[in-house]
Order: sequence, then C-alpha cells, then structure tokens
Amino acid sequence: MSIELYPHNLDAYRCARTLLMQTGKAAVIHPTGTGKSFISFKWIEENPDKRFVWLSPSDYIFSVQKESLLRSSPDYPVERIAFLTYARLMWMTDEEIATLAPYGIILDEFHCGGG
Repeated sequence: MSIELYPHNLDAYRCARTLLMQTGKAAVIHPTGTGKSFISFKWIEENPDKRFVWLSPSDYIFSVQKESLLRSSPDYPVERIAFLTYARLMWMTDEEIATLAPYGIILDEFHCGGG
C-alpha cells in the first residue's frame, strides 16, 4: 500500500513532517496539479492507528482525490479519514465534532491572503 512521492513532494513532505513535530502545524504551498494531496495521504499512511479529518470546499474535490488515490493504492484505508466540506463542518453540532476526534486535520484548498 505504500505511497511513493515524487521527489519535489518528498522534500515537501519531509519539511512538513518536521514542522508538524515541532509546531503541530504545516502548510504545503505548491501549484495546482503537483500532487499535494498525496503528501497528506502519505502522512495519514505513516500514522496507521490515527483518524483524520479532510476539509475541502466541495465533495467533488475529495471524490476526485480519493479516486486518484485508490487507482494507485487500492488498499488504502480511506475509512480512517472523515471527508467533510467546510460548509458541513460549520453546521455540525459540538457533539458531532467531538466524535470526529482527529489526530490531524487537512485543510484542502486553503487560501489565505496577505494584509
């Protein structure tokens, strides 16, 4: 099941993993279509006993990502990932959010601007 990353993503993954250990957060800033989602899938893969939440603006985005992942790694444990839209999260109750109990949260399509 092991995910193999392209060299540019492997470098980014190593940096992100270091930042996660040091600060508990990291961001990968790469152009669209360069395989950023596989960096997150690798992180999830390397934490097999943990649950994750994957937030995205639309169901379509993570459905395409899951399809791509399962083509390359058919046995990947997607059941450990709660795929949610940002809108869905806004409407969840505190109790629903508490049941997610993720080890990590992936913010997909996370856009921010400078001030």
